[in-house]
Amino acid sequence: MTTGTTTTIDLLRHGKPENDGCLSGRTDALLTETGWQQMRQTMSQSERYDIVVSSPLKRCSAFAIEFSNQNNIDLEIDIQSQEMSFGKWDGMSYEELHKQYPKALNDFWSDPWCHTPPEGESIESFIDRVTGVWQLLLEKHQGKNILLVTHSGVIRQVIAHILAMDTRKGLAMSRLDIAHGSLTRIEVFTDDNGQQWPRLMFMNQKSHPLGN
Repeated sequence: MTTGTTTTIDLLRHGKPENDGCLSGRTDALLTETGWQQMRQTMSQSERYDIVVSSPLKRCSAFAIEFSNQNNIDLEIDIQSQEMSFGKWDGMSYEELHKQYPKALNDFWSDPWCHTPPEGESIESFIDRVTGVWQLLLEKHQGKNILLVTHSGVIRQVIAHILAMDTRKGLAMSRLDIAHGSLTRIEVFTDDNGQQWPRLMFMNQKSHPLGN
């Protein structure tokens, strides 16, 4: 008989921020009222979590603090789970970026592995960071139900990692759409030999499954 443990990680993207329409990255924008509503609606009938982990950026941590306090759940703020840094592009509107950096922006979206935003974080470093966050969660909280409040870039790379997508092509950035306030669930079964067997259970839910 096969035994082991199953770890469930729900990845919640932050709601709509005040600087929507910009390349937010590390820019610490606040949630709009719509953003708050999106996250509260998604999590309105959520199941019990053992731990809440959040990016330190306010568009994630503000809701994580509220949710953990209301449900009496321990909260960890994890600096490694914040969004990719876009350097000089951080906080600029997409309109401004297209005007000022048309070629560099096109090169980045077409081949992010070989083109890094000026003074920004390379996609290789970002992927290594996200993969490290993911593995640490699984090791530290094995067998638990985890809520990770984070960003679209982080969620995309986690999905790319468990689906073994070719990260050098940057396909996760251009082909996976993660909506504001949406929930993505991944279950990881760890067998007796320590082998991990991840499964993408659902993606982009706008209301918690218990509320469906």
